[in-house]
Amino acid sequence: MESHMPVLYSSLSCPYGMAVRLAFFGSNLPFEEMEHGLDNSPLIVTTAPRTWIKLSNGVVIDNKYEIIKFALGLSDPDKWLDCKNPERWVSTVDRLFMECYRIYMNPHVHYGQDWRQPAEYFLIFIESALEENGFYLDACGHWTVKDAIALPMVYKLSIMDETWWQKQDFPKTKKWLAGFMVSDMFQVLVRG
Repeated sequence: MESHMPVLYSSLSCPYGMAVRLAFFGSNLPFEEMEHGLDNSPLIVTTAPRTWIKLSNGVVIDNKYEIIKFALGLSDPDKWLDCKNPERWVSTVDRLFMECYRIYMNPHVHYGQDWRQPAEYFLIFIESALEENGFYLDACGHWTVKDAIALPMVYKLSIMDETWWQKQDFPKTKKWLAGFMVSDMFQVLVRG
């Protein structure tokens, strides 16, 4: 019997899949999740593993931010989409994070490059936003889609090299992450 709920295909450790799970948590909408692989994928993956969702009508959405907007567009009780310039902000954060994450994931392709330097640029951006806005990434004063997208990236950096992470001087970012790690949303992020 086919499901009437959206089915999320993602790697459980993928920061983009984590962000999508958070969006569904925030929307209070049910969904199914499948670890993607060749045996259960509705798409042929020709590049790096991606996050996508298949709707009950067969439509596939394969852009993480479009999936997040889909979920929160149906139900956004806490106003996560109520923030300034989310598309531009998401594009910037994604670009900064991917500069380090690509190197980390494919060191043989990026021989001689260290992912830690671009990771620090990403963290400077996050730290600056937190300094400007308090405990959230947007000036609206509450959790938004910006937090939902960036926190999984920060969490991923914190576990990629824990010794390096401990030495980093980003106190607001670390406090922001620590507060998140004791929340119910964190359990959604890392559930497996």
